Amino acid sequence: MQMPWLLILLCTALLACANGYQAKAQTGLAYELVGQASHCVGGHAAETVQLFQSQDAWLASAARQRLNPRLRNEPWREAYLRVLVYGPQQRTGGFSLQLEKVELIPGSPDRVRVIVRSLAPSEHSFTTQMISQPCLLVDVPAAGVSPDVKPVLVSH
Repeated sequence: MQMPWLLILLCTALLACANGYQAKAQTGLAYELVGQASHCVGGHAAETVQLFQSQDAWLASAARQRLNPRLRNEPWREAYLRVLVYGPQQRTGGFSLQLEKVELIPGSPDRVRVIVRSLAPSEHSFTTQMISQPCLLVDVPAAGVSPDVKPVLVSH
């Protein structure tokens, strides 16, 4: 007699998990990692995220910050937002950023959360002895995103 109750409990738990996953998936945004570099001259001591809604704003900022030419020259895509994430400045090379997710913050349609992981070189790896600053460049479709959007960076 206990088998039907156990089956009902199991089905209810699976359904609850599936609904929770569906709600999380709806906040995620499609994105394309356009490029990344281990040395970006942004002059930012701490991690920083910037969002650009027009090609003119992107080009002006990239030139002003002396951004890595490989990233600066990436072609602009119409109907997309461009997100530039800087990691903190480091005393050696070998550091990088790994993009994990770009999502709308539930309840805040004018906020986009960019989640990155900072990666350090292994303890015994050879690294360049120069100041470096990893960065990555992401294009996000503008559809469904508020025109007054502000980026929020979360790193771990």
